[in-house]
Amino acid sequence: MKTITRRTALKLLASTPAAAAMAWTPAEAEQAHEHVQESRRIAAARGVPYKPKFFTAHEYATVGVLVDLIIPKDDRSGSATDAGVPEFMDFMMIDDPKRQTAMRGGLALVDHACAERFDKSFLECADAERRQLLDDIAFPARAPDALSQAVTFFSSFRDLTASGFWTTKIGIADLQYQGNRFVGEWNGCPPEALAKLNVGYAMAAQTPGTWRTLFDGRSLDAWRGYRTETIPSGWHIAGGTLAKETPVGDIMSKDQFGDFELELEWKIGEAGNSGIFYRGTEEYDHIYWSAPEYQLLDDVKADDNKTRLTCAGAAYGLYPSPAGHLKRVGEWNTTRIVANGAHVEHWLNGIKLLQYELWSPDWEAKVKASKFAVWPNFGRAQRGHIALQGDHPGTLAFRNIRIR
Repeated sequence: MKTITRRTALKLLASTPAAAAMAWTPAEAEQAHEHVQESRRIAAARGVPYKPKFFTAHEYATVGVLVDLIIPKDDRSGSATDAGVPEFMDFMMIDDPKRQTAMRGGLALVDHACAERFDKSFLECADAERRQLLDDIAFPARAPDALSQAVTFFSSFRDLTASGFWTTKIGIADLQYQGNRFVGEWNGCPPEALAKLNVGYAMAAQTPGTWRTLFDGRSLDAWRGYRTETIPSGWHIAGGTLAKETPVGDIMSKDQFGDFELELEWKIGEAGNSGIFYRGTEEYDHIYWSAPEYQLLDDVKADDNKTRLTCAGAAYGLYPSPAGHLKRVGEWNTTRIVANGAHVEHWLNGIKLLQYELWSPDWEAKVKASKFAVWPNFGRAQRGHIALQGDHPGTLAFRNIRIR
């Protein structure tokens, strides 16, 4: 591959800003889609793969990996490459020098960022390394200034990926679009659709509750130890964070919560293991015998990393979390837990990792097959304490804990 320096890549992007250069109209997208279908038909008839007209072989392979990280194959539809998105992008570049400059410079900048971090190109990186870089450029609000140009490029590239995917037959099927259908009488959204989204007309009229701070960086007045009125030794406030360095007793909120939205930030040390419990009671010797857990973990070196059922963000032992959304050890992660009746959601760094329904047949079966089966009241409480696990080795810190 021909190497483009970071300076050259930045010059290319500066001369033609990606956000403006990689703009397109619906008509252009439709025309490119038609070209893709025809080219794929011809290539299939000849028994040869599609040959890009703009991208180099290295760039085209890089595009293929990037678009599949953005829209991977799942149980409902194929991936972005299955839908012909790389071919779509190739056609979109033809006869438009501004797009070509922005695309080529952006891909070069991604390669350069990987070379600086891992001493290899994006293609040569392992999947975890690729995802680590994308985690840093996919979220503009928290991206470092040094990656601002890569962030701008990736935002436009992601939009182009979506346009290429959802103008195809695969993408339309993924949306489950059915077109206009005659409805003789409209009585509102069907109950089964509302139930699937866990919403209702009464909920739409409600105003979200006011946020209540559980930890403000100065006081532990909202907390106590499990089955004790005091804070276990080892928990302390340092630099506006709630922290511990060694195994300590769990702490829990003094108040109990039923339906809630909990947000907090956390960072964990190397090989660290902890958790956030919700709707916990004090009927057993340990809170994890009664409360579901949002797992906190160093997914790379902790012993619990053998299965996604016990990796960061999982509903511990019951529902797995997808990989690729956890920040590196020592960096702050943002967690959000939503509990509304039986419905529970786990979020990490702006991504919904999973959702499940307490007491559903699926949940009951999973509990029965887990270690929690021996505690009959596990997960049964509709209201309980929020708790932070401290009894594992390693450093751990929390900040900005709030609930509503």
